[in-house]
Amino acid sequence: MTLAKVRKIFSSDLVKVFSFTSLATLVRMLTGLVSVKVVALLVGPAGMAVMGQLTSIVGISQSVSTGGIGGGVTSFVSSERDNEGMLRSYLSAALRITLLCTLLLSLFFIAGARWVAANVLMCAEYAWVVRVFGVTLILYSLNSLLLSIINGFKEFRDFVKISIWNSVVGMLFTVAMVYVWGLPGAMLAAVTFQSVVFFVTLWMVRRSGWLYRANFMAPWSRIAGRGYLKYAVMAAVTLCCGQVTQLILRSYVMVDISGAAAGLWEGINKLSGVWMSVVTTAFGVWYLPRFAELKEMDAVKREMRQGYRLFVPLFALAFLVVFLLRRPLIMLLFSREFIPMQELFGWQLGADMIKICAWIIGYWVVAKGMMRTFVVLELISAAVYLGCGSWLMKLHGIAGLCQAALVEQSVYFILVACVFAYCCRRERVSAAAGRVAAEEDRGEEQNI
Repeated sequence: MTLAKVRKIFSSDLVKVFSFTSLATLVRMLTGLVSVKVVALLVGPAGMAVMGQLTSIVGISQSVSTGGIGGGVTSFVSSERDNEGMLRSYLSAALRITLLCTLLLSLFFIAGARWVAANVLMCAEYAWVVRVFGVTLILYSLNSLLLSIINGFKEFRDFVKISIWNSVVGMLFTVAMVYVWGLPGAMLAAVTFQSVVFFVTLWMVRRSGWLYRANFMAPWSRIAGRGYLKYAVMAAVTLCCGQVTQLILRSYVMVDISGAAAGLWEGINKLSGVWMSVVTTAFGVWYLPRFAELKEMDAVKREMRQGYRLFVPLFALAFLVVFLLRRPLIMLLFSREFIPMQELFGWQLGADMIKICAWIIGYWVVAKGMMRTFVVLELISAAVYLGCGSWLMKLHGIAGLCQAALVEQSVYFILVACVFAYCCRRERVSAAAGRVAAEEDRGEEQNI
């Protein structure tokens, strides 16, 4: 790569956005690591396994409570922000969908708290945690909606400020709850954290030009409803293929191996979530609205090439450092009980590296609302992960689960790359056919 190309990459808008979000990402990483450390010290590997189950419930519920339309809100706000009528339709529909889904899910958790606690958390005495989650879920849903709207308007500065404050407030809240009440406090913090930071988000966007009542009171729009339906389906599939799959595999580990082993696997997943938050922050802020704007495949390809040139070397180097320092990292962030987790780092880092490569194309699939393609890719990936995870776990223990993640991400990357190549080829054929038709029309005009 020439020096001129390197300078071009580092002067691009993508790098500017990535640099601007780096502070928020750093704060999120540090606060996340502090929270992981405190929880690990006070609850141990077995407690981490229970926390993992609860985190999966929270993740599933948070997606369901918003109707799975977060990505759609960002995409439609980005593409329709200059069309006031359509913008109001999309915002109003988003609020109605969010309130309805949250109400139904909250009633389920409040009424079925004991069943959820007994069958998922493996302990009926934690039913009170589930009920608290049901009551406070509405605040999370509204917080998620606000963040999606901010992202759609490309208000990067506000997004970064809110992310920083949310991370800091969330960490302080979690540490305080765990310190005072131990495992019950950690569980309570896990189900109410996003609800607490809603008030931070609301305070910081109170003067935004789009935050007024009329924007959320437009009549129901069938166009908006159909548009969000695609994203709801995609979110539902992601939910089943991601969180539910992890829930099943973690249950297998807890029953077939031990709660401590499940805690070790949850530990590496927590770490993976922390460093992958760097990627999700940058990609979510930049790629989702950006790909929604781009109409030509050549422009999309340029955007992707720029991303690969920047992110692949950067994260490859970062992951190499993490791998070499894995033992002191475990001692710093967890405790001596988690030392066996170092055997999982190589497989998990490999899976995360391939995931970054796949996500660059995957965000384009989401931004364009390619529902059928997305559903097929997710179902195949989940089947590979669940099948390989069950098989490899019997052969290699919890290391087999990380190996299965590597296989799954490799399969997903190959498939999504093939989809993108097919779409590029189809556009070239269509463009060539258009040129031929235009030349034939000109020839007929000349003959006349």
